[in-house]
Amino acid sequence: MSAHDGSGPAGATLREGRDSGDEGFWLDDHAFIVFGRQVETSAVRSGTVMLLLDPRQSSAVEKKHVTPLLSEQQWLKRYCELKGNLLLYAPHSDAAFEGAFMLEDFVFKLFPPSRALAMGLIPRLPAEYTEGEHTRDSTVLVGTSRHDGVYGKFLKPLVMMLDTQRAAAAWKLQMDSCSASKMQQKIKELEALLERERAAVSREREATAVITKQQELALMESEGSKRTLLLEIERLEQRNQRLQASGEVTEKAAAEFVDQKAHEVSFLQNELAAQLAGSKRLEEEVVHLREVLSSSQQKAQMLAAENSQLNCKVADFLKDLEDARDNPSRFALLMEENISLTQNFHQLDEKFRQKPSVCRRLATLERLLTGAPQGLDQKDDLPSLFSFTRLGKGEWWRRKPRVWHLLFCWAMWCPLVCCGFLKVRFYEQGYKWSPQQEEDALEKIEELQRAIRVAEAAARSSYISHRAFLLGEQLKACTLNASQGDIYAFLKETLDRFGWLFGEVEPYLPKGADDQVVPFWRDAGDLLAPIPLREQLYPFGGLEGGPQLSLVPDVCVLRSVEKLVPAGEYLKLKNIHALLQLDFSELKETVDKLMECRTQLRDLRTQCALNQASADWRVFETHPRVLLKEELSDEENVDK
Repeated sequence: MSAHDGSGPAGATLREGRDSGDEGFWLDDHAFIVFGRQVETSAVRSGTVMLLLDPRQSSAVEKKHVTPLLSEQQWLKRYCELKGNLLLYAPHSDAAFEGAFMLEDFVFKLFPPSRALAMGLIPRLPAEYTEGEHTRDSTVLVGTSRHDGVYGKFLKPLVMMLDTQRAAAAWKLQMDSCSASKMQQKIKELEALLERERAAVSREREATAVITKQQELALMESEGSKRTLLLEIERLEQRNQRLQASGEVTEKAAAEFVDQKAHEVSFLQNELAAQLAGSKRLEEEVVHLREVLSSSQQKAQMLAAENSQLNCKVADFLKDLEDARDNPSRFALLMEENISLTQNFHQLDEKFRQKPSVCRRLATLERLLTGAPQGLDQKDDLPSLFSFTRLGKGEWWRRKPRVWHLLFCWAMWCPLVCCGFLKVRFYEQGYKWSPQQEEDALEKIEELQRAIRVAEAAARSSYISHRAFLLGEQLKACTLNASQGDIYAFLKETLDRFGWLFGEVEPYLPKGADDQVVPFWRDAGDLLAPIPLREQLYPFGGLEGGPQLSLVPDVCVLRSVEKLVPAGEYLKLKNIHALLQLDFSELKETVDKLMECRTQLRDLRTQCALNQASADWRVFETHPRVLLKEELSDEENVDK
């Protein structure tokens, strides 16, 4: 593939004996010379080696008229440079290039000189390499084109003699990679690697953005927790101040409470004596009713037996009725018997109707006997207590709505309900809001909580004054007007409701051994035990922790708002989903590349099969007689 004389393209000259009459086409040899000497394109490898050239490839070759093939080729020492896919050679490094080999799609092989000479790859050894020592160390590098013989064109091989095997291997390695197709393949591989690196960097950038978002979310949650803790500290400080004030009020209320309970105990003792007398009467009546019930049950059993007998008689009657259809006298007798049985049935029915009324009366008396003392301990069943004791209603009782209206005049329930409503709305829809909407809602809730605390303080001051007044009125009712039980009951219920509102009192419901509520004077099942106080004092009092403001179990209205919807977990799952999408896209690209490689592998296998078939056909055309002799010998062996 020489460009020495410009009569043919590089690597496209014909073998001797076949190209003497071809005209060829023009090729600018100066372009090769300029390309070889330009500084921009550096040589991959350069050095002085022995090349096997003919007269057309170098003018330094002596022309001889001999008939054997390749007899005109000579070994010349030339300076070679490997640039791109061209191997340029010159007499020395400062001289102009004589020619060039285009190494596109070349196959290079290394041979020992003796083997190359025996195979006919070289006509002779160089004069410098005739000695045994040089022959043993030197190596012949032979390069042939894969397209040799295509379109009837035979390309001249590249034959190079090198001093050492290491140098030959280095030249072969560089020449194997200087093909334009291999360069393009390497460029494609580099581009694919660059694309993968870009995708990895893009995924890393997106993952970094997701992680940054998670860190920002964690920082926002930490700031929310910090704000919640500050509000909790402020609430605890306010609660401590209220508890100190409530302790002083509780000490004063305890003294008043002891006096109140002393009068209440005397009143309850009188009521207890009356109730015990009524209980004895009811017990006697219950014994009597039980006897009546047992007799009624016996009668019921007798009636059931009689009923079964009547059923048997009815069956016999129906049977006799069928038999008496043809006998009129027999039929009249059966009709009279049926009338008597019907009258007896009506009498039994009236007796059965009396039994449920007796049972209901007995159950009512038992319920009144066991439930009357417990009714005294329930604040909400006060009207039923009045109907049971048959107490009258006076002027004080008619003023009851005015006192209940006092609770709403303290202006505490409206902010309380609004705060609860806003909290529920925040819990249900807060995860959909923007940060600005969340901030506005939190400010409104904090404002309502401050309003509740202010209303609580005002209500407490009003409660203390009203409580003192009501206690005075209760003492007057117990001492001066002891007969007016409705006034005492009204004042007692008012104090109970006020105390329940501010968490200072609670009902006392003792339980017996069977875990059932018993009257407070029979606490722990000991009939001789002292009568305990009907109400117990809270150790602190106040709204905090009281059940009256717990609209939802274990939730206090005055606590700072906490997000019940796990927004952090939701965003974390969303970020994980984004990362999984990135991994999925990467795996999809990998699968596409694998499918592309599979297609290329199939095409390469097909191309290899075609090349093998072409090589076999070329060998058959080149050596037809040898192949024919081998086939004939094989047939003779088979016949034998």
